[in-house]
Amino acid sequence: MQAGNPGASGARFVDYWMGRGAWAGMPEARRETIATQMAQVMPQWHALFMEPTPLSAFAALEVPVLYLTGSASPASSRGVARLLTKTLPRVTAVEIEGAGHMAPLTHPERVNAVIEGFLERT
Repeated sequence: MQAGNPGASGARFVDYWMGRGAWAGMPEARRETIATQMAQVMPQWHALFMEPTPLSAFAALEVPVLYLTGSASPASSRGVARLLTKTLPRVTAVEIEGAGHMAPLTHPERVNAVIEGFLERT
């Protein structure tokens, strides 16, 4: 985005989170939509990397948390999941086998079933 190329930014973003070639496999209209939204993604990434809250602060969250991960998610997000699921006191961690970071879009039935079960139990 800093180089002024939202299409290249969208390609890098989508391929990182959904796997190499995901961008190229998308319909052109969807790529255009994502490219136009990349300007809004930049501040989110800045906040993620600059967030000063220590991990220990999450230990004080006394609320039920459903933490979903996909077994095929990027290592970075699975690493964050490992840290948070060890820290959150009332966490239910569920890994969706064969799913990636975008599991709500690629595996909605499985994700929705897990969320529904969690809500019923909570």
